[in-house]
Amino acid sequence: TALHLSVISRSPDILKILLEVGCEPNVTGRDGIMPVHLCYNDEDQDMLRVLIEHGASTVAQDEDMETIWHICAKWDSAEVLRALIEVDQDRDIALRLESSEYGSLFHLAACWGSTRALDSILTIGADIEQEFGEHGTALMVSATNGQLDAVKYLVRKGA
Repeated sequence: TALHLSVISRSPDILKILLEVGCEPNVTGRDGIMPVHLCYNDEDQDMLRVLIEHGASTVAQDEDMETIWHICAKWDSAEVLRALIEVDQDRDIALRLESSEYGSLFHLAACWGSTRALDSILTIGADIEQEFGEHGTALMVSATNGQLDAVKYLVRKGA
C-alpha cells in the first residue's frame, strides 16, 4: 500500500499526509505485514512515532505472531525499543505477547543474541527467569543458540 511504501522509503512527511487524509494506519499488505512492522531499524523512529500518533497498533501481530516489539527484539533495534517504551501505552501487553518462534520478547532477543534489546526489555519488567515451554529460560535459549554475548549479559544480570 501507499503507507507501506512511504515507510519503506522513510518519508515521514508523505506518511503523515496519507494518514491525515484517512489512510488506515493498521492496513495489512499482501504479505500480512502492517506499516508499523516495517519500522524496526533504528533510523525508523520518526516513522514509528507518526504511525503511533495516528492510531497504529504496536501489539498487532503478523502471521508469525510477532509485533513490532518482537521484530525489534530480534534485530536488536534498541533505539526503536526505547522509542516504543517512551510513547507506547501498550508496553505491558507487548511484554506478555508470545511469537510463534521463541515466545516472549525477552526470549526472542536471547535467541538472536540481541543484548541491547535484552537490556531495554528488562527496563520494562521482563522476568529474567520466565520459562517458555521446552525452550526454558532466556539464558537456556541463548546458550542453545550459541549466543555467547547474550549468555554473558544474562549471567551478569543474575540469570
